[in-house]
Amino acid sequence: MRSRWLNPWRIGSGLADWLEATLPRGRTIVELGSGEGTAWLAERWRVVSVEHDARFVGRHASRYVYAPLRDGWYDAAVLARELPARCDLLLVDGPPKRIGRRPLLEHLDLFHTDGWIVLDDVHRHGERLLTAALSARLDRPFAVRRASMWRRFAVIAPRPVVCSAALLSGRTAGLRSLTQP
Repeated sequence: MRSRWLNPWRIGSGLADWLEATLPRGRTIVELGSGEGTAWLAERWRVVSVEHDARFVGRHASRYVYAPLRDGWYDAAVLARELPARCDLLLVDGPPKRIGRRPLLEHLDLFHTDGWIVLDDVHRHGERLLTAALSARLDRPFAVRRASMWRRFAVIAPRPVVCSAALLSGRTAGLRSLTQP
């Protein structure tokens, strides 16, 4: 991790190291809230950045979804229309603290949540509560990790893939629908 990314408003080195060790390059990240760290992410992965502030839209090599705030959170109609159907990682780093991130729970159906979910800033009380609630809602455990000296992030692992005993034993006749449209 290069030192230019290590100020308090950028991705912490611990999160950057975790991302590089976990997510293969070229995969898709949906990022709530963009900033200086978006440039670093976009050098490695396909990034879709949801941004409520028009001043930040287009600053980096990401596909931006401009979703102004509506009823205290990103405009749900814009998200429903613009977000990809699937992503490998959902990075929750917005909206800012003064607005709050808890409405994510009310809009969870707009996001692909079977992959990795990372919540930044869980050193803050509101983000810790959101992490616990999201973990309970998805019925998946979370782990808290160090992003930097004083910042923390939480990780919810992908939903486990359930594999049929027939697939494991090689008996795949009749399972064509898994591989064919």
